[in-house]
Amino acid sequence: MVVFDCEIEYDPRRRYTQEEMVALIRPHSQLLCFFAQASGYAHCVLGLDFDRYDRHSRSVPVLVMEGQEARPLLRLHGRRFKRAYQASRPGRSLVVTFSSPGVAGWFQMAWELDAGRVVRYTPERERRYNPVIGYLLVDATYSVIGPPGRGIDPAFYSRREALQAAQRYGRQDEVHEVVALHLDGVLGVVFHDVGDILVDGRTAQRLVQACQRRGLAVNAQVCRQVDPSVRETVYSCRALLTV
Repeated sequence: MVVFDCEIEYDPRRRYTQEEMVALIRPHSQLLCFFAQASGYAHCVLGLDFDRYDRHSRSVPVLVMEGQEARPLLRLHGRRFKRAYQASRPGRSLVVTFSSPGVAGWFQMAWELDAGRVVRYTPERERRYNPVIGYLLVDATYSVIGPPGRGIDPAFYSRREALQAAQRYGRQDEVHEVVALHLDGVLGVVFHDVGDILVDGRTAQRLVQACQRRGLAVNAQVCRQVDPSVRETVYSCRALLTV
């Protein structure tokens, strides 16, 4: 299971119908496709848990489940749901479930994302320590936004700092979402996609601490050079993780 966050304008005091919940979720279909692609699963179910809605960040956890994790849902929703799950895969279709106080349900939607233009992740198949490392700016196609003329994607310590960077780049009008980048996402970019992400000092420090907690090796010499007071995205995640 992999867990992401999706910003949705949801009122936890209100009691929604199933149709209203579907209408609330559908505008975020591209982001949900992005999450399914990022999980690396061949078949998956995306579960939006509105019982855990965070009013401060205005976000709902999105659980990307496969196999054994999805089996209780297959039993709960019956044959039609099982057929939709078996037919779903990145690039074809997606199955979305939701639960909130007083209402739960599911629906199937067509794939609405060009998979070749998203940042890909390669997480393990079991639940584990996978904290948020930083935040990415993405446009309407979920391509990462960075400073003009630079090919390496930047990630930022907070959503606010990401949006401030978009203003500095003169690209604030291109921002569609600010997407959380988890540890598995960084590892996927560096070791699977053979790419890199540039981060500021505090984000670099957060990455190093997360790797150490999970027992992953880091480059001690490069880590000693990290200054948490540096706000520019000058530290290479590849350099930090290359031993």
